Amino acid sequence: MRQPAADLGAAAVRLVLDEMGHPERTPQDIVFQPELVIRESTTTRAQPWRGCRR
Repeated sequence: MRQPAADLGAAAVRLVLDEMGHPERTPQDIVFQPELVIRESTTTRAQPWRGCRR
């Protein structure tokens, strides 16, 4: 999963500054859409170590 790191950081800063300026406001929930990333390390492939005893 890839998270939008820059967007997460920017939102965190906005929320902290908003809370500092308006402590009476109700805290907000923000939901970000993650991105599914298919990498070679997550695909099915032959596992050369399977069946080997260590």
